[in-house]
Amino acid sequence: MSNQKAIGRLEEFLDEGRLTNEYNFSKITEVIELLQEEESSKSALTFDSENDYILNNEHDYVWITVKNISIYLKRTDEGVVIDLFPILREGEDCIATTFAFFAEAEGI
Repeated sequence: MSNQKAIGRLEEFLDEGRLTNEYNFSKITEVIELLQEEESSKSALTFDSENDYILNNEHDYVWITVKNISIYLKRTDEGVVIDLFPILREGEDCIATTFAFFAEAEGI
């Protein structure tokens, strides 16, 4: 069973009131939090709110596809680089690129 399915089942038990013992309730809540933490560490992005995501520390890059453009977002020691490629041609030269330094964003 995947972590997501396990989280869903445990949340169902809580919502349905099947776990009435306070000890069980707190332990199950603790297990849900641990499973969610483990699940998010596997993914490159963590949901923050609405359409906002955070690049997890365990990952230095992520690919995002928008229609026929592949977006490569890479964290470096000094900042962030973003390269745009035609889809299915990611091994070729990028068609656009930009970057920003972390130091430049500190004063904003």
